[in-house]
Amino acid sequence: MDNYENLKNKLLSATARHRSFYTEYISRIMPDLPADDTVRLLDRLCMDGALTRTYETVCPNDSTVLAESADSRETAGSEIYCRECGTEIHIDGSFIRPKYYIGS
Repeated sequence: MDNYENLKNKLLSATARHRSFYTEYISRIMPDLPADDTVRLLDRLCMDGALTRTYETVCPNDSTVLAESADSRETAGSEIYCRECGTEIHIDGSFIRPKYYIGS
């Protein structure tokens, strides 16, 4: 079984426990898979409809999710107020992370 099918099967079997996950989850379920391959496989799973990708914008001070969008460019460069820490945050790329939902 190739890495694509292996990852797809592991993710589909995880749906009972997890509905969504971050890229780091893949390193736990497939620790030998290189990071570049992980990104390629996740992209392919999104194109095939097995996954849906969104982007979370998080506060760098307390990791509160400030926004979730279909496009990472929606919040990049903007200012978002974090109610948890009371700070106006200038959003750069390091505060935006992909989140994957199993299924479409």
